[in-house]
Amino acid sequence: MKNTIATAKRDDMPVDLDGCLVQVKASKDWFARRILPLSLDQLRWRPHVGRWSIAECLDHLNVYPRALPSKAR
Repeated sequence: MKNTIATAKRDDMPVDLDGCLVQVKASKDWFARRILPLSLDQLRWRPHVGRWSIAECLDHLNVYPRALPSKAR
């Protein structure tokens, strides 16, 4: 039996917890393979003026969800 939880989001569709855990594991594995080996210079490198570096993108992904009002989360 799949682990699911009812949610008030998206018309009360249940959330597939097992599927979410698989996605989290895949994201962690990808991050370990692709991001952790990079040097600080590589993380801070910008492809063009006005474009974000990898480090800036990661910072945005970590900060932005906390900046959302609680109703939007």
